[in-house]
Amino acid sequence: DCIGALLAQPCRDMEILLVDRGSRDGTDMLCQGYRAAYPDRVRLLKLPGAEPGQARNLGIRHARGDYLLFTDCRSLLRPDALADLSRLVESSGADLYLTGPAGRLLGKQPPRLFRLEHHGELLLADLDIRDILWRRQLFDDAYLRFPEPGGYDDLRLTRKGLALGRTLAAAAE
Repeated sequence: DCIGALLAQPCRDMEILLVDRGSRDGTDMLCQGYRAAYPDRVRLLKLPGAEPGQARNLGIRHARGDYLLFTDCRSLLRPDALADLSRLVESSGADLYLTGPAGRLLGKQPPRLFRLEHHGELLLADLDIRDILWRRQLFDDAYLRFPEPGGYDDLRLTRKGLALGRTLAAAAE
């Protein structure tokens, strides 16, 4: 369902990186099927035995786009989510875009830029990495990565990203 929701997005200027950590439940065949059906949009990376953070770091290294959005098999994007984010990116140019519950922390105002120093409460919030669209340059400039080994500490990476990002924007729901 997650991959189908991504492919159904009207935004065609994206790549979908699937990272298989050695699943044994048929996920590999499912991913290969999507890669074969959508070779221009879907790439499959394999890292058997990897922890989630290692898999995400592999995706970061191989991603070619200007923005990163992390997801997993339990995440379902609403049909126009990426189109809305694309319009927000064009209108604001922020380093991070908070969506879903994270975006509500900044309020439901028209797209505008925020600075962390005006919203320090974000550092205390339990932000989900899947509710943030990240400017790729932020990862590259500061070599922002998930800790390896030992898990994928979303909260630590998110707080570091918030601290390093110059500007934030809230996405409408």
